[in-house]
Amino acid sequence: MNIDFNHVKIVEIAHKINQHVKYITSLETIIDELKVELDATFLINFRDALNHYRLMCKNSNDEVKLNQQYASINEHLSRGMKDIIVYICKIIINSISYYIENHNMESFQMKNKYRKLSHKYKNLVLDIRVDSGTNIEREFVSYYKTLTDCILKTKEIFGGKIGLKKLVKNGFRKTN
Repeated sequence: MNIDFNHVKIVEIAHKINQHVKYITSLETIIDELKVELDATFLINFRDALNHYRLMCKNSNDEVKLNQQYASINEHLSRGMKDIIVYICKIIINSISYYIENHNMESFQMKNKYRKLSHKYKNLVLDIRVDSGTNIEREFVSYYKTLTDCILKTKEIFGGKIGLKKLVKNGFRKTN
């Protein structure tokens, strides 16, 4: 293996780490909008990925170690991103459940509408849990789009941004 190929791999993974920072920033925007705290444990995977990157650069002449670190970085970046999306979904699922349990529904259709919305989030969580891939770009784009579509639908049903914040504030605080 020549050093040029190893250098290309290091640059490629550095690009993935940079993209991951952008992904996490967009997820933090959603967290800020919901007015909930993002636990630092979700960022530990990112820290671990950076540690593996440091080791990858240190061992850039050892093909086996380079490939091991490359795989570890991909796994940590993927896991961290998935965990944050699942966290956001669970906050909203719990909030919708709390809302259903504590509000008299005008009709079965209305209650069913809230349940269907909750199931969209649950399906996203299930997709994430079942997917064992580490194609971060493809995963993130797909999961993020589904998440933002669900959030838009939630805002539509609960009265916009303020309704979403109120839903989460009331439900999340009571269920956690």
